[in-house]
Amino acid sequence: MNVRNAQPQDIDSIVNIHLDAFEGFTLSLLGKRFLHRFYRAIINDDSGILLVAESQQQVVGFVSGTTAPEGYYKKLLLEQFVGFGFAALIGILTHPKQAFHLVKMVLSALTYRGDKPKDIGEAVLLSSIGVKPDTSSKGAGRLLLSAFEQQCILQHYKNVYLTTDRDGNERVNKFYRRSGYEIFQQIEKAGSRHMNVYVKALA
Repeated sequence: MNVRNAQPQDIDSIVNIHLDAFEGFTLSLLGKRFLHRFYRAIINDDSGILLVAESQQQVVGFVSGTTAPEGYYKKLLLEQFVGFGFAALIGILTHPKQAFHLVKMVLSALTYRGDKPKDIGEAVLLSSIGVKPDTSSKGAGRLLLSAFEQQCILQHYKNVYLTTDRDGNERVNKFYRRSGYEIFQQIEKAGSRHMNVYVKALA
């Protein structure tokens, strides 16, 4: 298994893995069209990081993030407002019972500042890691996380941070704790969703 920078031809695989790994989450509910545009935008953005794990010439996982978390998602949405808006609309119409929630979350991205903790200086946001279910126990996640950190080091960043659900998410929390991440703070998002904010200082 090896890790490399994602290419446009990997997007189909990345989207399918995302839908499996994050079923029911907002981005997944917005659908394949939105996710295709989203991950293509990350590849094309100078501050975006998108890596894939490959085994036997098949993409089995990905990790994404940004070196410029404050205003990053607003930038992506505004740069391709029409395309993202149309893709989001299709996803919203597909899930009419959750339309209000989805519209609210898309609009909130325009003001989202990355949840960057204060007093840690420049830091890279790790947005998500997703792996195929049949490779989750084969070290793909650890390999992707290590490669992401190395990418940050090569770009001279000293800290990586991320947010993940505090409750009902012990496997993911344990994964980050075992990888050297420490809880910096806890925050509460809309709908009483409690999040752990993890930070790791890079060597």
